[in-house]
Amino acid sequence: MKNLVIRLASAYDSSIPQYVGAMTEDLARISGTGYMAYGGAGIFLSLPLLSDLQRVFETCHAFKERGDRMLASCIYAHTNTKFTWERGLCQLDLRGDASGFFESGRPLPLSVHHWSSWFQADMVALGKVASICGDECLLRRFHLSKDWFLVNGYSVIQDTTLWNNPRPMEQTWEKSKYKGSVSDPFAFSLGPLRRVDADKVSMRLRGVVVDDKMNKVRQMYVLNGTDEAPPRVLEVVWSVQDVDK
Repeated sequence: MKNLVIRLASAYDSSIPQYVGAMTEDLARISGTGYMAYGGAGIFLSLPLLSDLQRVFETCHAFKERGDRMLASCIYAHTNTKFTWERGLCQLDLRGDASGFFESGRPLPLSVHHWSSWFQADMVALGKVASICGDECLLRRFHLSKDWFLVNGYSVIQDTTLWNNPRPMEQTWEKSKYKGSVSDPFAFSLGPLRRVDADKVSMRLRGVVVDDKMNKVRQMYVLNGTDEAPPRVLEVVWSVQDVDK
């Protein structure tokens, strides 16, 4: 929330009408919704814009079943304000495995959506280590040894491709459910992308223990077992050091 407030305050003039939000990552969806802010990522309206909309509230509210599209249509039809896409906000219309997004090493998102429905990512557990290292360390990739990396709060991965080509995001999620003319509808927002790395090992965060008395945060990363191998567990401990000692 702190990062979000700073971004809104520094990048946008609240004294003029502002309609700020984020699009879906799936370009194929846009043909059915249009160019607008998606509520899952967060929609932010300045007070001057709200004053303009107040005058046409009854007219617009009659189409409330259209959800986010109602708001976009009302703004476009009755004001001169246009949608501004804030790239730090993330709708995350990704189904299945979203690990490619979280393990990408890209800047920390300002918001995320669908993290307990379309895919699973424990954002509450992920954020607990911020009490030790600050928000800026969340999802940051730390090199551990050889090809092993800590994606702080999400996973510990063994990935040989990070050294050779660190920028493309691994496209781990399902293909788009929507028809469209674009062969890769996620590339327009999340690209460049790369195929799933079948050789990557990913130990996912399964538990976090916060010890306030000792100023420590313990993270448990687990690789599920198979018939051939037992589960693997790695504990990562973050602590506040007393610089006087």
